[in-house]
Amino acid sequence: MLAASDGKEESKYIGEFLLKSASKFSEQLIYGLIANRNNYESDLPIEKVKGAISLFYLICDDGNMGLYHDDLIKMYLYLSRLQYERGYRDEAFDSLESALNHAKALENLCDGKEHTLTATLVSFVKYKTSVHNDIAKSLPDDWPFWCNPDYSTVEKEIKADPRWDEWVEKTHA
Repeated sequence: MLAASDGKEESKYIGEFLLKSASKFSEQLIYGLIANRNNYESDLPIEKVKGAISLFYLICDDGNMGLYHDDLIKMYLYLSRLQYERGYRDEAFDSLESALNHAKALENLCDGKEHTLTATLVSFVKYKTSVHNDIAKSLPDDWPFWCNPDYSTVEKEIKADPRWDEWVEKTHA
């Protein structure tokens, strides 16, 4: 399609390709981390997930991720699990806040209307949303999104932290 188009149409296809590629790449990167359990003996998974998150900010440098806020929600939920497990407690709750911010941003876009992304690289990408307003409320149930390797120990610990209840309360506000 790129070869057969130019101008705004070409920019639209490039933007769509960049976003879809970032989405697929980040998903496969996380699956790659999960497939090798030895990765979890270091901070490597934390750095890799942060890198995957940064791809979206490289493309959507104004913070408007459109439908891709959903990808960031999932990655931030997973990142919080990784951070908490490695002893980065404050950073884990910062990641939970980031997941909540992306959930609220996505909820604001879910009005059934057509939207256009605003960052330069994707400013010709349009998308239509469905009406959905309970995204933030589902975050505690979705945590940590990717469940491998076993997260039961860290789940008990993070949910015993008083900041967890404060965060859950914010998801329902």
